[in-house]
Amino acid sequence: MQYPIFRRSLCAIALAALLGGCSAKASTSNDVSATSNDTSGSEDALSGGDGTTATDIGGPIQVTEDFWVSYQRHQRVVNPGDTVYSDLVLTAWQNAKLADSGNISTFGMGVSPLDASKPAFEFTKSSFAAAGLNCDSGCLVSRDLAFVAVATGAASSNGYQYQLGALNKQLAVFVGKFGTIDNVVDLHFGGGNLFYSTRVGCAGGDTLCQYAIHERSLGVPLPGGATDVVLIPKMAPDGDPDIVKDTTYGGHFQVSDDGQTIVILTPTIRSMKVYAWRAGVLSNLDYICEHPNGSSCSGTGSQYHDTDKVAIGPDGKTIVLFTIVDRFLRARKYVIGSEIAPTFSNLVEVPAGEYLQQACSVVQKAGWQHVQVIGQPYFSADGQFIYHQGLSHCSDSPTDKDFTDIMALPVAKIGAAIGPGDWISLTKNPRDNSTNNKRIYSFSMSPQRQVFLISATATQDQSGDPIKDGSSRELNDSELYTLIVGDTVWHAVTNELLYDALLPDGVLPVSP
Repeated sequence: MQYPIFRRSLCAIALAALLGGCSAKASTSNDVSATSNDTSGSEDALSGGDGTTATDIGGPIQVTEDFWVSYQRHQRVVNPGDTVYSDLVLTAWQNAKLADSGNISTFGMGVSPLDASKPAFEFTKSSFAAAGLNCDSGCLVSRDLAFVAVATGAASSNGYQYQLGALNKQLAVFVGKFGTIDNVVDLHFGGGNLFYSTRVGCAGGDTLCQYAIHERSLGVPLPGGATDVVLIPKMAPDGDPDIVKDTTYGGHFQVSDDGQTIVILTPTIRSMKVYAWRAGVLSNLDYICEHPNGSSCSGTGSQYHDTDKVAIGPDGKTIVLFTIVDRFLRARKYVIGSEIAPTFSNLVEVPAGEYLQQACSVVQKAGWQHVQVIGQPYFSADGQFIYHQGLSHCSDSPTDKDFTDIMALPVAKIGAAIGPGDWISLTKNPRDNSTNNKRIYSFSMSPQRQVFLISATATQDQSGDPIKDGSSRELNDSELYTLIVGDTVWHAVTNELLYDALLPDGVLPVSP
């Protein structure tokens, strides 16, 4: 599926919200087993290659947090001449109404977190349209549902324009006092405020560019009463020799949930620098170069990107980065402001040649690894594990499913040898084209990291019965599921024929 979709971690996001609750299980009639013979809490279902079990990640757990889920509802079936519909949707994180097939037509998009007797809340139809806004080009809401940034149209060569606004307890939007911000490349909420990047100049037309990273005051006052401050005037910094030679930095960054830490990756065609901004101090954490040549770095190509996958720990200081370089998929660990040296572990190694050309043969033979890490990784609530999405795209056939899983990697193991037992699969998807292989498109987590929110291929038809293997829906369509950390039973939240459920994210509930 190729849609203009956005994440909280990129320029914009399509969010939907799940209604919070403290029950650890939804109605069993819309549960989806991890495999055809798994049972909840099965140790075999969660085992790593050497028998690592669910107890190693502390589950199954009892859900004690209250939260909603947001997702992008995107029209998948389009008639000639129709305008493709896409919106940001809020839904309860449990949908017992899917247990009754007679309710699927009404509640197949989820249950409204504001009124459980109504279907899920559609932002454009219920809120944004009154202000002349829509989510066609992207929407971003803060985790507390207090503020919103809505792209006003397609991006120019310099980025997007965003209309800023506040949401009230009924999720109506007010835009008057907030204005717009222009030429935005990347955008994130964190710590009650908004962080964004803009291009400040290029040494080679639209290449070899530098970017500023700003903080815009929304809920938290800035020093001196300013409404917008430049935290990092130029990234990569002036004086970096890569700026005049071969930087490929495109203005992306990651920000911690509390807004105290920003991580920036500045790649070239052969190397990458890792920067962290915390408490007003910018630090160069690493210079990654596989083939150093005196004071320079040799090479003609690499797999480094400024969107490589970064997780920021609950302490705001521990950073884990996944990269592909040379013959390896690696996990790297950094601790900001400490004397602890950076460490890394090879997760997958190929014997020779380019990694992506050889990795499938290694991974398929081993059976417990994945070729790539995609999407946003997350630290567990206690900081002991990195949850990440593994992807193995090992077939050129359009009718074959990619192999995907949500994995857990012990943080303490990074820096040591990684073996089969350290690749803990939390989903154990079979590596075939069956309905039981729920191809994961993306995942995120509830605010307290107790529940996985997953966009994956469909498993139930409109009667609530299992979809037969080989059908178009089980191969291509996407629905929303939840999976409690440490459990094996997926709970279906959406079931629609005409729409995809994409990019779920967890948000905090509001009290009307």
